[in-house]
Amino acid sequence: EIKNIQPLLAEIKNYSNIKELTLDSLDINDADIKLLSTAQELETLHLLQCPNVTAKSAPAFLNMKKLRNLYMDQKWPEETKQSLAAQVKAYHYEDYSKGRHR
Repeated sequence: EIKNIQPLLAEIKNYSNIKELTLDSLDINDADIKLLSTAQELETLHLLQCPNVTAKSAPAFLNMKKLRNLYMDQKWPEETKQSLAAQVKAYHYEDYSKGRHR
């Protein structure tokens, strides 16, 4: 278990070999996603059970030029999910609460 992920997020840009990352059940927020957006080689990102990440992170996700798959399970209203999907083509909503993906 990682208690303080921010130093890792700040350094991830130095590891161009990281193509896929899963962040699960972490206390991260939109500012942390902005740090993560410096990882220009990241192609797939899973953000699961990170409730403090909001749709306001869309510009940071767009800054990740090679990001092709962004999987999130935030319990947002449908309009918010649709808005993010319109802005960030890599976005996919995953519903893990029912044991299935959507």
